[in-house]
Amino acid sequence: MKKLIPLIITLVLLGCKGKSVEIGVIVPLSGSIASYGKEVLKGVELAVSDYNESRPKVKVNLIIYDNKGFSKPTEEGIKKFVENDNCVAIIGPVVSKLAIKAANIAEKGKIPLITPTATHPYVTHDKNYIFRVCYTDPVQGEMMAKFAMEELGFKKAGVLYEANNPYSEGLFRKFSLLFGKLGGKIVINEYYVEGDTAFTERLKKLKKASPEIVFIPGYVEEVVHILKEAKKIRFTEPVFLGGDGWHSPFLIEKVGNLFEKDIKAYFTSPFFPDMEKEKVKRFVEKYRNKYKEEPQAFAALAYDAMSIVLEAIKNLDNPTREGIFRYINELSGYEGVTGEISFEGRKDPSRDVYILKPTPSGFELYKKILSGNIGE
Repeated sequence: MKKLIPLIITLVLLGCKGKSVEIGVIVPLSGSIASYGKEVLKGVELAVSDYNESRPKVKVNLIIYDNKGFSKPTEEGIKKFVENDNCVAIIGPVVSKLAIKAANIAEKGKIPLITPTATHPYVTHDKNYIFRVCYTDPVQGEMMAKFAMEELGFKKAGVLYEANNPYSEGLFRKFSLLFGKLGGKIVINEYYVEGDTAFTERLKKLKKASPEIVFIPGYVEEVVHILKEAKKIRFTEPVFLGGDGWHSPFLIEKVGNLFEKDIKAYFTSPFFPDMEKEKVKRFVEKYRNKYKEEPQAFAALAYDAMSIVLEAIKNLDNPTREGIFRYINELSGYEGVTGEISFEGRKDPSRDVYILKPTPSGFELYKKILSGNIGE
């Protein structure tokens, strides 16, 4: 088979002597969602560092491919990983629309792929070799609908979502369905498309409908533009709600000041760094020391995804694609920094969900909800 020639190659050599394998990592390091990819890469690198400290018998060459946030380079990158006999597993992609494409190719190539952060159900649907460590869109969409009704007490909602984006549309559908069942009403929904940076006219329509809450199931780049324009047209009365796509330092960096007096907001996340578990404390401390910043959800999920693959390699005499797949598929009770992870033949782990509140200085924990108490 052809030798892997990725767009960007980073080799991290682990261990000293003996066998060696390669792990492919496909993330956006350039383009509009690069902030997500850079977070994921940091989590991956930290997991690699921890693995290295254990002085393993098997060396791992970490190969990083920049998909730039687009479909074509994603497909090209995954195909190169599949064609490389030495590549035994893949971490990524980070968003659902790209992970769905990648999963189809990886499944045919029978190479285990774990996405840290892609939440759409189709990513793992009818797949054997594809896993995720995050929760799914139905979980967070339904949870946010219950939060809006039962915690905040609001019954009139507006929605602004990205059309033709499986993540955004999936969250919109699940939120709307349960919100309606609980007695709420979607008074207006508006959409935008990928790459839009002007939202004033859509926000004016939302403002005219007088919703009590506005649900924005989008990526952080667009959310930043939307919140800036909402402030500009003085559309700050409703409470703004979002999904885990909001959980990025980029949000605080660009519009953190808006959360002091102007805008009140909450969003869902699978991770919060200020937890009492020792493993979480160690992860947060190492992350802070290495990157001089607080770890957020994408970094923590990536750390867990990579750690699971490395755990498989460490425990297998001959870490092949099939061996790693079987190890992950049978995994039970793995204590990650984002919580306990079990697959046991499933591809989507059960998880807890955190409601976070953005502030000028960062994110605050508002509430933790057990996954078993979400939805019907």
